[in-house]
Amino acid sequence: MREDFPVDGVLLTVHASDADRGRNAELVYWLAGASAAEHGHLFAVDRASGAVSLRAALDRETADQYELVVAAADRGSSPTTAYTQVQLSSSSSSPPSCLSTIRVVVLGTCTGT
Repeated sequence: MREDFPVDGVLLTVHASDADRGRNAELVYWLAGASAAEHGHLFAVDRASGAVSLRAALDRETADQYELVVAAADRGSSPTTAYTQVQLSSSSSSPPSCLSTIRVVVLGTCTGT
């Protein structure tokens, strides 16, 4: 991604799917773990859509790579959670590129955290 990527611009969208029905099939997304603490001021994840957007301008002099962990969970009585890592690199000289959508599939019920 370019260093001058627009604030509030969507970088990519994380999609998850759940074979359940009703409330168990409804998914929520968030920036998880250390990613939220370290990069939450720069990146946001829309809870309903999984869209990862830029909250603040990037400075390549400060960091040229970011590793985000995005989580998705269903809304069942025993929520199942899946995680995916997203690696982003900033550059001031590379041409714009199309970012592909990352898909995470929740295959079963997880226990623990």
